[in-house]
Amino acid sequence: MKIIISEQADFQLKSTALFIQTEFGSRYRVRFIDDYRHILRLLRQNPRLGPVEPLLETMSGEYRSVVFGHINKLVYLIHDDVIHILDIWDTRRDPSSLVQRLI
Repeated sequence: MKIIISEQADFQLKSTALFIQTEFGSRYRVRFIDDYRHILRLLRQNPRLGPVEPLLETMSGEYRSVVFGHINKLVYLIHDDVIHILDIWDTRRDPSSLVQRLI
């Protein structure tokens, strides 16, 4: 399956990686990026890997999410033969503010 990464998801990935680099060092940043890439490989093989995202059940479409890097959630939508990576959420943040980024 093809994967398309939104600007929002790309921005969040880079911001989080930079924060991890600054606060914890390059080894943890590399581990974070490796975890992200691993999730993408798994999604290509099994697009419905993640459960339906409960915070987005009322929206049209089947929004799913997968936790990676312990506290990050990759939010995606499957349409035809394409996986759309929509956002990366820090699960420690207020859920309503995260949902607002997708509306």
